[in-house]
Amino acid sequence: LKATSVSNFESFDFWAAMANNGCPTYRSTRGGQSGLQFEDAVFEGLAQDGGLLVPDFIPDVSSTFKSWSSLAFHELAFEIVSR
Repeated sequence: LKATSVSNFESFDFWAAMANNGCPTYRSTRGGQSGLQFEDAVFEGLAQDGGLLVPDFIPDVSSTFKSWSSLAFHELAFEIVSR
């Protein structure tokens, strides 16, 4: 699985990020918070240090991106969250 780092985090480790049941963890763009689960990131809103909470990695969907254009919204949502 190919992943693209969201930014220049020097300690990015794809396999460590995937160790959490295949779910990415989230971190602050300001570096003060990391390792948050999806639910925690959503309910937190902004990180405690004022940064945005972003995933540790973004899966590469370039090979399937064009095929998604014909999907209904609920089908597209399923494809996105299952990656």
